[in-house]
Amino acid sequence: MQLINRTPFAGAVFVDVDRFGAETLVVAIKATFEIGAGEELQLSHQQQPVSFEDRYAGEPGSSSLLYESDANWGRRATDVALMAYAYPKRDGDRETDVGLRVASAVKAAHVFGDRVWTGTIGQFHPSSPRPLERIPVIYERAFGGTDTSPELPADCDGEAFNPVGRGFRAAASRQTPESILLPNIEDPRDLMQRPDDRPAPVGFTFVPKEWKPRTDYAGTYDASWQASRMPLLPDDFDPRFYTAASAGLSVPFLLGGEVVDLYNLSLSRREQFVIPNTDISASFHVDAVPTVIPTQLDSVLIDAVNMKLVLVWHGSHHAQGLVDDIR
Repeated sequence: MQLINRTPFAGAVFVDVDRFGAETLVVAIKATFEIGAGEELQLSHQQQPVSFEDRYAGEPGSSSLLYESDANWGRRATDVALMAYAYPKRDGDRETDVGLRVASAVKAAHVFGDRVWTGTIGQFHPSSPRPLERIPVIYERAFGGTDTSPELPADCDGEAFNPVGRGFRAAASRQTPESILLPNIEDPRDLMQRPDDRPAPVGFTFVPKEWKPRTDYAGTYDASWQASRMPLLPDDFDPRFYTAASAGLSVPFLLGGEVVDLYNLSLSRREQFVIPNTDISASFHVDAVPTVIPTQLDSVLIDAVNMKLVLVWHGSHHAQGLVDDIR
């Protein structure tokens, strides 16, 4: 099996099985653009390769997911993710608003400098934020976390939608509120008011497979599955598992030409550009007969830290018995 790539982008072809066990040919095309002055982006001289590994902010399993593997080809929409810092509007500000808009997706957050709880039992309130320089917009700075302080192991608890965040207290916690950092990144419509509040975490990066809501869609891997389906996916597997975007950032497949607007998420404070309108087509040949593989733009990473836009298209085609003959 040979890939002939006539685009300036990175590409890869691999064979996988779909949820029903059918041998499937998958094509991945990955384009990297430079975000700069003006709405028209420039093609990066160095294209990022197709990657088959998840990339985390720190230790896998105990940190947030910065990049979802390009082996994820089952999405039903475009995942949009953002890597960025939040910047204050003015030097010395202690909090700021940030926002991201891509096509129909609009997501906003309020960002504070570091805070702790202050006051007395029953009357705790957030302290005044420390001056804000820049805050990484990652799940570690949003509400969440895992509390292992309770005396009984059964009472230990965590935020299943963000086990690496800050601000979470178990019901039987032995942590004092004064020792707990509040989240830096919050939903402006649902700010924390008390130490026991549990708002929905606000995220902009990809969601790991091990976190909710993705685990809710993974299906049941029990004795019945082992006896009747293993190694295939279980009957109750839900394709929504493939969606890796944070809440609100999965949108109907993008086609190119959509406007991206960033607010206080780059050094210039305001960034606006258009997703390149790129026509990607793929086909495979058996005995010189071409078969077209439709592709969809299903992953958009806005890397405002390195000022790059990374787009990934996937296409798939059942190829049972044909793999050895494909060119």
